[in-house]
Amino acid sequence: MNPEVLLQRAQLLISQNRPELAADQLRQLLSQNPDFAEAHALLALCMSHDRDQWHDATREAEQAIHLAPDESLSHYALATVLEKRNRLPEALVSVEEAIRLDSYRPAFFALAGSILAQQERWGQALDAASRGMEIDPDHEGCAAIRSLALERLGRAQDAVADAEAAVARNPDSAEAHAMRGWTHMQNGNHRQAQDSFREALRLDPTYEFARTGMIQALNNDRLLFRLVYRFYSFVGRMGKSAQWAIILGLFFGMRLLRTLANQYPAMQPYVTPISVLYLAFCLLSWIANPLFNTFLRFHPFGKFLLSNKQKWASNLVAVCILIGVAGGLMQLVRGDFPGAIVMLLAPVFLTLPVSTAFEVDEGWPTLVTVLISIVLAILCFTALILIMVDGPWPGVYLLYMLGILVFSFAGNLLRGVTVRH
Repeated sequence: MNPEVLLQRAQLLISQNRPELAADQLRQLLSQNPDFAEAHALLALCMSHDRDQWHDATREAEQAIHLAPDESLSHYALATVLEKRNRLPEALVSVEEAIRLDSYRPAFFALAGSILAQQERWGQALDAASRGMEIDPDHEGCAAIRSLALERLGRAQDAVADAEAAVARNPDSAEAHAMRGWTHMQNGNHRQAQDSFREALRLDPTYEFARTGMIQALNNDRLLFRLVYRFYSFVGRMGKSAQWAIILGLFFGMRLLRTLANQYPAMQPYVTPISVLYLAFCLLSWIANPLFNTFLRFHPFGKFLLSNKQKWASNLVAVCILIGVAGGLMQLVRGDFPGAIVMLLAPVFLTLPVSTAFEVDEGWPTLVTVLISIVLAILCFTALILIMVDGPWPGVYLLYMLGILVFSFAGNLLRGVTVRH
């Protein structure tokens, strides 16, 4: 078949979001002309949609660059694949080379903005998206990155205005409605966010960005979740160093408060309730998503939104809490108050590693978290069994709580890891 016809068919299929069929056309083309650089680049873009083909896609993009090093599409294809593989610094270098070769393609600036946003370089992400919109004011990818960057930079009103403008320009765009939803979420307007996410899912029921946003928006109907979400939205706008400063500041602040209470007994009555509130807030912040997703299972719309992974997480968190409540009540009936407190708290604390196992990136972070969860679960239930048989449980429980304390910091590190594929 004529190579030009095969190329046109592939380009049409790509525009219709049918990458598998486009890849078939491109492979036919390359069997006739193996040195066609554009075909290699387009094939890399098609293969980037399937994580099982990411390594082959990288090779196709590199071959395109080898055949045509001055073609911007070749470098853009490599940047796209590297971004999917979480190799962000290398992806940024490639897309910047694509922009150097051709600075009139808004898709290049949208990709650069996306990479910069994932690196939390919000000012540069805003600049990249704005440059893309100077070329094409209606480009959805640039508009989405620009709205997100404005919100993260604290320019909430500008972000809302941008999101509303994007919807006005493209009322049938699921991406525009979803970005408006996230903008409303970050500004505390969860009911308006629900309307936007619902419209985005009507336009594209498979849109993951809108599905995740709708879950967050529905959970924000509950005051406790809303408070935790707003706190982490506030922290999320800060740099990594500032985020760790807040986390460590709260931890050492509580240690200082206890030290002062020991020196000044008049403070003692206030330390316990403050400590309990701090502990409850920390625990809720760790397990808020799977805990409130459990309630979402009974929501007429929300029950259709949860993935299998989210359902498993909510199930296990609910089981841990139920075991804790049942065990605590059992020990109270037996007249063992200290044992009842331990029976209640130990399984509840286990929800920390259990929930984290479903939130970390796939690969070695998941494996490490699962192994740690198993070890802590063994310690936890060993302590519970010793309590029930009146055995020597304090040593095992102390070791278990030490493990939970260490994991409270290690878990935050594991959640921040992105695996390079």
